Parts: sequence; C-alpha cells; structure tokens
Amino acid sequence: MKSILENFANGGLNPLAGKFSPGSPYAESIHVLGEKRDELEALLSPEQSRLLEEYAVQHNETDGLNGIDDFICGFKIGMRMAIEVFEEQSPIMGVGMSDN
Repeated sequence: MKSILENFANGGLNPLAGKFSPGSPYAESIHVLGEKRDELEALLSPEQSRLLEEYAVQHNETDGLNGIDDFICGFKIGMRMAIEVFEEQSPIMGVGMSDN
C-alpha cells in the first residue's frame, strides 16, 4: 500500500474527486444554478449570451483560484497545528508536561 506522500507525489490525490454527493445541498444548489442560467439565457440575444458565457468562464476561473488559495491557507494552518502538537511536551507524546 502506498503512503499518502507517495500518492501525492505521483498525482494520486485529487481533492475534487467525490466533492459532493447526489442529493446533497451542494448538488441541489448546482441544479438550481443551472436552471436559473437556462432561464436567463432564454431571455438574452446571442451577443448577450456570449458575454454571459465569457463572464461565467472568468468567474469560474477566479473561483478556482480562490479555492486554491483557501486550500493552501488551510493546509498551512493545519501544519502549524501539527508542529505545535509535536513540539509540545505532554504525556501523550511520551514526555512530561511543558511549563506553558
């Protein structure tokens, strides 16, 4: 069995895989979003529809970049927490309690 680090190094970890379940609130929100977009597109001229598509593509790209930033920030916070746990002296870690 590969370690998580080996999986990560070989591109085997995908945080987006299985991101949401059918019937979840997120899945329902995506469904409603699609319905509203279809309603809006029916009201638009071809030029307006093209502009809406360009806007949606740019919005999705920006949202994806924001998601990457959020992931990096959360990962860094988690690593700092892990470092603190391993630096702290406690009976759990097999040593005496710290004077903190």
